[in-house]
Amino acid sequence: MNSEKQSYNVLVLWALLFFASILFGQEVIYLEQNIQSSGMNMGQPMQSITKSWISDKKVRIEQPGQIMLLLFDAKKVITLMPKEKQYIEMSFEELDQLLNLSNMIMQATDQKKIVFEKTDMKRKIGNWAAYQIVSNSDTRKLQIWLSEDVKIERDALIKMYEKMPGMSSLVSSMKNSMQFPGFPVLTKVDMNIMGMEIKTTIELIKAEKRSYSDTLFITPQGFEQIENPMKMLED
Repeated sequence: MNSEKQSYNVLVLWALLFFASILFGQEVIYLEQNIQSSGMNMGQPMQSITKSWISDKKVRIEQPGQIMLLLFDAKKVITLMPKEKQYIEMSFEELDQLLNLSNMIMQATDQKKIVFEKTDMKRKIGNWAAYQIVSNSDTRKLQIWLSEDVKIERDALIKMYEKMPGMSSLVSSMKNSMQFPGFPVLTKVDMNIMGMEIKTTIELIKAEKRSYSDTLFITPQGFEQIENPMKMLED
């Protein structure tokens, strides 16, 4: 992986954990999202279609060139690289240290509590009628378009954040957004993190409940474990 790809992966993982994760009993939720990100020394803006399978204990996130498995019971993240037949494994604690999620978010938001307000803006996004909520500060502009046409509840997402390292400061803020019904169909965030301008857009393409096989959440046979290159940069 080159440094540009690593930076993009950090943004995508953070965005998915922050905005697009839900849990729903024993069923898996399947999401397709178009994610565009720029900033964080990535050079040209990057875009990808991300596919996610989300259960109450495991999450699979497919991106071009790699697959992430978040295993909540084991408290670890496995990154699969199918082309190379390699994988990287790290604990949630290591993930928090490497990505510095909590400090990034605190730096970006200027506050521990994110407060949302509903605007008068309404529009059609895809096939869904949506309305806008916003939360702004000096270093952050966040807008989320919610639609009640998407028949998936998002109240259980808090359970996921509680399982993730470095996310505890966001739980109360996420609860505040729950007063606004609907599912996020478009999220836009502009942040300034340590002087770097970062822009991320997440647009929902598909959201549905699916049955799943446990093989979605295991490391395939024949894959070789390698050291995390981001950890090597830290040494």
